[in-house]
Amino acid sequence: MYASPDDRAWGTISNKQRPRFMSVDDDKGIDNKELQFGVNIKGLGISLICRKTPEELLYALFSNIIGETVITSKSKRFCISVRDIQVNNQLLDTTVPVVFYITPPGSRNNDEAYDHLPALDLNAEMQQKVNVNAVIFKHLILRLKKISVIIEERLLLKLCAFIGLHSQQEELINKDENDYETQKLLTEVSAAHAKRYYFGVLKLQPDQIRLSRKLGLTLIKFEDAAIDLRAFERKHPFETREFLFKSIAKHFKEELLWQAGIILGSVDFIGNPLGLMNDVSEGLSGFIYEGNVGALVKNVTHGMSNSAAKITESLSDGLGKVAMDDYHEEMRQRIRHVESGKSSDHILAGFKGLGFGILGGATGIFKQVYEGASNDGIQGVFSGIGKGLVGAVAKPVVGVLDFASETARAVRDSSKSKMIPERNRLPRCVHGPGGLLPRYNAKQSQGQQYLHIVNNKYYEERLIAYQVLGSASEDLLCIVTDKMVRIVTSTRTPELTPVIECPLSDLETCNVIREKEHGESRYYIEIVMHYAGVSAALVNPDPVKRPRVRCRSLELADRVSQQINYAKRMYIEHLYTLSNDNILIVED
Repeated sequence: MYASPDDRAWGTISNKQRPRFMSVDDDKGIDNKELQFGVNIKGLGISLICRKTPEELLYALFSNIIGETVITSKSKRFCISVRDIQVNNQLLDTTVPVVFYITPPGSRNNDEAYDHLPALDLNAEMQQKVNVNAVIFKHLILRLKKISVIIEERLLLKLCAFIGLHSQQEELINKDENDYETQKLLTEVSAAHAKRYYFGVLKLQPDQIRLSRKLGLTLIKFEDAAIDLRAFERKHPFETREFLFKSIAKHFKEELLWQAGIILGSVDFIGNPLGLMNDVSEGLSGFIYEGNVGALVKNVTHGMSNSAAKITESLSDGLGKVAMDDYHEEMRQRIRHVESGKSSDHILAGFKGLGFGILGGATGIFKQVYEGASNDGIQGVFSGIGKGLVGAVAKPVVGVLDFASETARAVRDSSKSKMIPERNRLPRCVHGPGGLLPRYNAKQSQGQQYLHIVNNKYYEERLIAYQVLGSASEDLLCIVTDKMVRIVTSTRTPELTPVIECPLSDLETCNVIREKEHGESRYYIEIVMHYAGVSAALVNPDPVKRPRVRCRSLELADRVSQQINYAKRMYIEHLYTLSNDNILIVED
């Protein structure tokens, strides 16, 4: 085996004997054909869906992909660039809708050239393969633009379960020490004959990463920790794939360890002092170089209010756990969950949290004593008294801290926009006809969102069909699920008002009615259902109601009627299906 020089890099690896020279005539036999093709894709979306618990986890969108490949007899050159990358958290009840996105451009003019660069750029050149166990790259360079990553704990745990990380760790723990030594010896022996990769230049160059950690249940919360990682660069390596991957992982792990101080300076419980310094420095830079007084005031206000919000939030979360009331803590988190980001909504959530804390402190002792007596008897009474006394002090204090935190959030969000992008699309419906995975449908995803607003986020109820009926002055919506048929109004406000609610157990059928009024044809769906009210039972032992809902066309009425009747048939089939849990096996 030998290496012939090519700009002081390896050019060819072969098991043949080294040739003495090459004549000019020999060059005529070389194939000089060249194949070149390019790819231009507007966008590529990748959806990650879990099968065990059917739900969509991630949706990654790669925008404006441009690629080019040139293949000759001596080499293969390819390059690819992606203009924008965004990865969405598609969990239904998440507070972090976007987990990976390109950091928005700065306000200074010297960043304009950088802002036009692609988010990801890959450039590589591979020489002709002569030896089976050797792959030669002249260069492989990967560049990544400034990115922001938000780690959400629930999504992280679901992703680990999706890739089977927990089961892999159990297998490693359960392996015998002798098996481990044998495996290690086999790996060392096989590495001598494994395929190796040579690079004239191997360079992986990430830019600044702004790292955030949300939903601090077990891990520490922090936000916008600006981490600068040195590029991984190697010249003339000739190693196996496993060795290269381990070297890359080790390099970036060590880089993250060096950035531990930056992460520690961005944690919430000390008010993110590095974030405050960055805001103040950015404001001073704008004031000095551009004379922008407004930017200085906004940045300083944002930094101070952000630090105040984080400190009070950390204190309220800590005291909330001291109260030892899971229901109170869950309701408190729901009150604090503000999706719109408007200052008025934050202030309203602050007042709600204050009132809820005072009410919880006043009534908590009676509630805890009752629950303790119901569950544990006399011993539970004493533990309930203790929990109630602690909650009587802690809950009002937590309410005051929540009010202060939400007020500081309102000032922070009004002083400076964080420019976090929104989801590219709503979470998809993963339950189709027969339980199969359907194609993505934006209309069905919108219906799924409306369903969770109406049923108070009861995710066990699954959407079957959603239609906009478009009747009268308001838009009426028909939401059909595996448990109920709902007619609600309207789509113009986030608060949806149910007009008709019919459980599938009370539904008889759905018919299409056509009537003529003043020479105009009108189309209705008639929902035939049993009325299970107490007063109705006194009048008629089997009362039936037939409410009608107008549809804008005959085709729409037929479609809605078919969907409602289909849901009823599926409900009956599921009701009388014998599951494996109900089968009794008797062995002789």
